[in-house]
Parts: sequence; C-alpha cells; structure tokens
Amino acid sequence: MTSPTRGSAVLSTLRSRLKDGTWPVGTRLPGEHELAAELGVGRNTVREALRTLVNAGLLTARRGDGTYVIATDELEAALARRVDSEEAHRVLEVRGALEIETARLAATRATEADLADLRALLAERTDATARHDDAAFLRADLAFHEAVARASGNELLLELYLGVDRAATYARERRPGGATPGKATPGKAAPATSTPEPHALVWATEDVHRDHDLLLDAITARDPEAAAAAARHLIEASHRILDSPGAHTAPTDHPERTA
Repeated sequence: MTSPTRGSAVLSTLRSRLKDGTWPVGTRLPGEHELAAELGVGRNTVREALRTLVNAGLLTARRGDGTYVIATDELEAALARRVDSEEAHRVLEVRGALEIETARLAATRATEADLADLRALLAERTDATARHDDAAFLRADLAFHEAVARASGNELLLELYLGVDRAATYARERRPGGATPGKATPGKAAPATSTPEPHALVWATEDVHRDHDLLLDAITARDPEAAAAAARHLIEASHRILDSPGAHTAPTDHPERTA
C-alpha cells in the first residue's frame, strides 16, 4: 500500500513539473518504471499519482502509446473540457476581456524590465513578418501578449489569462485543418505537423501592427485608458480576421510594417 506522505510528495512533484513548464501540453511522460526509479518510489505510487492527474483532467492515458499532458492545471483542464470548435469565438471573447484589463494594469505597473521584454518581442514579431515566417510570428505574437499579462503584476489574472489563452489555442487546433500533433518522445512536446490554423500571418496587417505599437506606446506612457483602447482595437481586428475567408488559407501577400 502506498504511503500517504510518499504518494502526496510524488503527486506534488508531478504537478510542479506540469506547472513550471517542464512538461508542456502535448508532452508524452516518461514511463512508470522510469519515473519510479527517478523519484525513488515504487511503481504503484507513481501509478496512483498518474491516475489522480488523469482524473483531474491534466493527463490522458493512451493504450499502447503512453501518458500525455493535456492541461497544466485544473483551470486549464476545466476550460479545455468546455471548448470545442464551435465555441472558439466564445473563448476569444473571454480572452479579449482579460487582455483589455491586463493592458490597463500593465500601463500602471510595468517595470523597465517588462518594457524591455515587450519591445524585444514586438521587434521579433516584426522580423518574423518580414521573413514570412509563420511559426516565428505566432510565437512572438503569443509571447508579446503573455508579457503584457505578466506586466499587469497580478499573478491570479496572469494564470487565468494563460488558461484561457491555451484553451483558445486548443479550440483553434481542433478546427478543420488545424495543427496536428506529431509523435512525441518521453518528456518532450509533440511537434506540430502543419502550420497552426488559421495561418498566423493573416494577422500581420498594417492596422494590427499599428495597434500593437499603440499598445506598447500607451503602456510605456503609463496611460491605462489608451492601453485598454489599443487592446480593444486588437481584439476587434482579430475577430474580423478570424471571420474572413482568407483566414484559413496560406497567405500569399505579406504586408510590410510601416510604423
């Protein structure tokens, strides 16, 4: 029988690895034998901890293939359960409301280090657009908005934003033609075998570039209302682009940034 103390310690360790990004969504976990040896416990202890996380909606066990991460915390798991391809706009509405508030707070709380991060990420976004690099553009864009949320200085709001953002990504990837998980190796995230859908560079319009500039300018100027307005404009643009016919085909023309 597993010791309650030992079992709790193993469960806590596994939760920490999910939370700190050691095992991101899509990762195939090491096998029970490997985990047991690493943690210095019996396989039954590991098996019970994994079962607890499966029941919590954080992991899924695939017969003959292993155990995969499908959420990194209970909030994300709850959101993932609610999301399907028909609900993508609902998730985006919630994320949009959070982005407006995080932008407003960032304008009053961002540190100089936060501002430097935002400038660097916006530069990466611009560079990816110029290189027509869809994947790099998406990474920089997502990282920029996450950095705005971090600059809000509210850890609970950040956690909620990240949970909703991952649910939005989950919804997008479940759309027809969305990213398809590739084969993962233990402890590594499964790679995507196609470009995330909709194609990220459809967001690389002059108006959207300008709104990103305005958002960063407002945060730098410590103007919360201007920051909230810029975030709102970005959200409205995202909804228009998501509804446009060209959002689900590879872009053939990539506008250069003018600002």
